[in-house]
Parts: sequence; C-alpha cells; structure tokens
Amino acid sequence: MELVKLQVKNNTAALKDHGDRINANGEKIVELEKDNINTNNTVNVVCARMSSLTKAIWFLGTSIFLALLGFAVWCLQQLGGRIT
Repeated sequence: MELVKLQVKNNTAALKDHGDRINANGEKIVELEKDNINTNNTVNVVCARMSSLTKAIWFLGTSIFLALLGFAVWCLQQLGGRIT
C-alpha cells in the first residue's frame, strides 16, 4: 500500500511539473506571437519605404538620362551649325 501511495505521489508531482512546463511554454508562445506581429509591422514599414525610394531612384535616373539626351541633342545642333 505504501508503494502505491508513493507512486501516486510521484505521478502527481510529475503531472504538476508537466502542467507547469506547459503553462510556461504557453506564455513563451504568446510572447513569440507578439514579437512576430511587431516584426511583421516593421517589415511592412521597411517595404513601404523601399517602394518610395525605388520611385525616387527611377525619377533620378530618368532625369539624368533626359539631361544627357538633351545635352547630346544640343551638341549635335552645335556641330551641325559649324559644319554648314
């Protein structure tokens, strides 16, 4: 009978230990979910900023290209005037 009581006591302690571990893991999961939400928000903000930077770079590149094209046309006009 003492052996059964000892086994019940050990099983009860083990169950309590497992329950405590499950609760601790549940708290960790909740914290990880919160961190995941914060990370997703940060990634979304970075993506939005990159989108606006990409537009700015396209605008800058197009402006430089058009300026060089205008300069080339001006050079050709200057050369055309000298040849004739």
